[in-house]
Amino acid sequence: MMKCVIWNGWRFCLGSAGGGFGEALVKQVLSTARLLDAHRVEIGIIDDHQELRDWYEKLGFEEVESKKFPQLVFRVTFMAYYF
Repeated sequence: MMKCVIWNGWRFCLGSAGGGFGEALVKQVLSTARLLDAHRVEIGIIDDHQELRDWYEKLGFEEVESKKFPQLVFRVTFMAYYF
């Protein structure tokens, strides 16, 4: 059974559950940013979430810094993808 998601007018279809929707969405964002002549794409994630950090690194993101915000109970790690 084909599973699909539509995001911002784009359709992503994959053959299995957990089969890469997130990766497809990130790659689409990077592709769009490149078309718009962006120099980088930045994200912030919960610092303790090592699995997510590893996943973004696999997609080409680099850790930039980690920061504590007084209104949050966790540190935020900022990552960037450079073109």
